[in-house]
Amino acid sequence: MARCWLLFLLIGMVTAGKPRKGPPLTLQQAGIESVKQYNEEAGASPVYRLENLEPVVKWDSTVKSYRYFNLTIKETVCNNKKKVEIDTCEYKSHGVTKTCRVGYRYVGGAPQMKITCKRA
Repeated sequence: MARCWLLFLLIGMVTAGKPRKGPPLTLQQAGIESVKQYNEEAGASPVYRLENLEPVVKWDSTVKSYRYFNLTIKETVCNNKKKVEIDTCEYKSHGVTKTCRVGYRYVGGAPQMKITCKRA
């Protein structure tokens, strides 16, 4: 029985690291998805919500190498302990604001993003 659980856990870890297959993303979609990714990676900390997305000239949603864009996120009253719909979370008054740089690319039928943020 323990072997079955171990195998199940191992399969879950391997599949969790793979990018989700899907169509290329618009800039707005990439911004929203990168904030979701940031919140998932943060664990039980406060949930952040997209505050501002800087425009990109000639956005190419099928680029194979990373294309970078900037956005601003702000702390909300929600936390990651419960699954929440980010858009329903109100911004926290005097909440932390972070500036982020997002790398986006579309490889193998899957959008991939990496996001780094720092306190504004």
